[in-house]
Formats: sequence, structure tokens, C-alpha cells
Amino acid sequence: MSKRDNLSITVKLDPKVPIIDEWTLIQFDFRKMDSGDLVNDTLTSKVTMTDHDGRLFKFPEQIIANGKFSVEYIFS
Repeated sequence: MSKRDNLSITVKLDPKVPIIDEWTLIQFDFRKMDSGDLVNDTLTSKVTMTDHDGRLFKFPEQIIANGKFSVEYIFS
């Protein structure tokens, strides 16, 4: 949540419980906190994952269209 930006970000995994060494879809929803509506503004994302060994995985910058975007990741 970002009160300053009036944003609530929800993260969902598909499958809900990741399977080791298989692709997992990580879905992000961006909603306005005051109304609950999906954000229609043009936003961009920078996602960085850190694994249990401290390694970083940076995803390419993406445009957030209609308040949603997703990335695929393999949990190990």
C-alpha cells in the first residue's frame, strides 16, 4: 500500500503454491485506495526479486496497462 500515491497493490501467484523449477505467473493489480478501482493512469514497473541466497533477478521495465501486469518466474 502507498497512502502517498493512493495505491493498493495486490500480488497473486499462479499456481497459488509455486512448484520448484517450474514457471509461476506473478500477477500484480494496482487499485486506487479511495475507490478500489483499477488504476487507469500510465504507470511503469520495475520488479526485482531476491532469492533465499540473496541473488537478484531484475525484470525488464513494463507498462502497467489497465492497472494490471504480470511476470513469469521460476522458483528454485
